[in-house]
Amino acid sequence: MSATEQALVGAWSPPQKADPEIQHIANQVRGEVESKAGVTFTEYIAETFQSQVMAGMKYKIELKVKVVDTKLTKLHLQVHKDFDQHVSVSFYYLTS
Repeated sequence: MSATEQALVGAWSPPQKADPEIQHIANQVRGEVESKAGVTFTEYIAETFQSQVMAGMKYKIELKVKVVDTKLTKLHLQVHKDFDQHVSVSFYYLTS
């Protein structure tokens, strides 16, 4: 293994454009995030993501969102997908 490859083991991937698989992962936790944040998203579109191998896969996903009567437009999620394919929210935050 080269020095470059060793530096990347366990590191976050470079940001990438979200694809249907990432949108599906984000959709799996949408209800949980809406419940915890006390909001309902009228738009919820995954735009970019990063991944990391960590006892399964961790994902940082940035989504374009709309929340009625707010200026919130971005949702930043970190989710974990375990070896059994269970997806859970590690943390999230909303920004405008």
